[in-house]
Amino acid sequence: MPVAPPRSVVPFGTAQAEPRDLGLAYAQVALRGDVRASQEALRLLAEALPRYPTDAEVLLRLGFLYQQLGRNEPAAALYERALQAGSEAPEAATNLGVIYASKGDLRRALALWQGVFGKNPGLSEAGVNLAAGLCQAGETAKARQTLVEVLKYQADFGRARAMLRELESRPERCPAPTPPRDR
Repeated sequence: MPVAPPRSVVPFGTAQAEPRDLGLAYAQVALRGDVRASQEALRLLAEALPRYPTDAEVLLRLGFLYQQLGRNEPAAALYERALQAGSEAPEAATNLGVIYASKGDLRRALALWQGVFGKNPGLSEAGVNLAAGLCQAGETAKARQTLVEVLKYQADFGRARAMLRELESRPERCPAPTPPRDR
């Protein structure tokens, strides 16, 4: 079976796009599962990073790409830099929390998820991660409350519904936080 040539992202009109802009565009395409776009986004954003060391969008997207590859150390460092730069991107805190939880630092993960979910209870991914972390910390009642809150904002969120059913039927069995998401 022949391999399709990689698609290219091109700027509008006659404008010249910088590596940052092209990298962000490729990162967006990569969200649809395009491996080539992911590789190109990673290359371009890594090239752009020295020029944009506090650009929250570059830091967040590059961190997400690294995390998708299982490279959690550079991903965590990039998410931390995005948060230190004053980014309000909840994805940075939510995904950083997943990394902390995977390393056994549940306290830091919970603090991040509580901050995100407390500011915006409509962010279902953060709420589900918070519920999973609370359950793992032995706080199943708070985990249930959190899931009920998630379902107030997104009643059809299957993962939250399944987790709530699981907690109600087998409270000793806690789910793991969900893998990273991007918008």
